[in-house]
Amino acid sequence: REDQEEHYHAQKETESELRQLIKSQKHQIELLEQKIFEISEKVSETRSQDDEPKGVKGLRSTLRSLELSEPIVQSILKKAVFELSYDEQDDPDTIYEFALREIHSLIHVEMPLFSKTDVQDESVVTVLLSEASVGQTSMAMKLAALQENAKVIRFREGQVENNQHDFTAKVFNLDITNVSSLAHLMSEARKVIEEKRPLLLDLRLEFKEVNESKKFIETLKRSFNKVEFLLNLSSLHSELYNRKTLSKFHKYLNGVNFTYVDQCLSFGSILNLHYEHNQLPLKFFGTGAVVPEDIEMASTERIMAELFKL
Repeated sequence: REDQEEHYHAQKETESELRQLIKSQKHQIELLEQKIFEISEKVSETRSQDDEPKGVKGLRSTLRSLELSEPIVQSILKKAVFELSYDEQDDPDTIYEFALREIHSLIHVEMPLFSKTDVQDESVVTVLLSEASVGQTSMAMKLAALQENAKVIRFREGQVENNQHDFTAKVFNLDITNVSSLAHLMSEARKVIEEKRPLLLDLRLEFKEVNESKKFIETLKRSFNKVEFLLNLSSLHSELYNRKTLSKFHKYLNGVNFTYVDQCLSFGSILNLHYEHNQLPLKFFGTGAVVPEDIEMASTERIMAELFKL
């Protein structure tokens, strides 16, 4: 009987080892198949690129050097291959001009709501949103300086800010009120609406929970008739960080502003973000720290000039 038990255990151990060996072999086969697939893809891509016209090859390298995302690069190249003849694709100047036109068509800019003539007799509310320090306080004052008799309400949760910007506000006679609660903000906003004055809300949403920020925005959307929500992103922040912020709030927005454009090292990053959310027009560029001069309307020409250093 003991011999039977030993034989049984030995048989079980052998079966277990065989199962492990089979599992390991399967894993090795899967890895090998994956490797073969990757190699075949690279070979296929190399062959297809070897057959490409010189102009297309050169354009691909140029677009990637501008740090444009692969979806943008592929979109332009596919359209070029579809619309241009082989000789045109082979000519660097022709295909370069084609790419310029295509990139130009990708950029969507728009005038702010407060500048439209059909709302001049009403109080227009411009809401600036951000989650971190992106130069939004300066942006709010610049926008206030563009509008006659505008009021700025600056919201910072849990504290009422008094900083160096207050001196600038006094110099340019800007009407700014600091608040730290939604109730206080709405109370001040109602007074401005009754007076039919332009209103700018400078909101830094630093709530611990994302839902709190969204509820805050939804409350404001319901509270005003003529309102525009603009997200402020810094050109100095990483593309990944800006993408996360934009993805979080995009469904509430009417447009996007970029600050610190004068210090931007990669306009390709701005174009990548804009391409992913092209339904949101670019509104303003912050071009420096000086109030009120260092601001300009977002323009396709500025992006193209900086992107290609024209």
